[in-house]
Amino acid sequence: MTPMKRRTALAVLGAAASTLLAGHATAQQTVTLRLHQMLPPQATIPAKAIVPWAQKVEAESGGRIKVQLFHAMQLGGAPPQLFDQARDGVV
Repeated sequence: MTPMKRRTALAVLGAAASTLLAGHATAQQTVTLRLHQMLPPQATIPAKAIVPWAQKVEAESGGRIKVQLFHAMQLGGAPPQLFDQARDGVV
């Protein structure tokens, strides 16, 4: 993986984590995080890090936090736009 791809993937994970930490929900609410990233689901980072992280978040929150994964730029755009999409509320 090139340094640029690694940086972009880490930026997406950081944005998702900051969204998780910044949001405050009551016990009755279900929160859905949308995680949009550029790699196919079978690639190493999604398979070994992103998907297990999403499953752990859902399990440890008792199902109160759901993580909706969008692999391989399914929501459109180009990899350099991922940060802007998160900032603008697209993701």
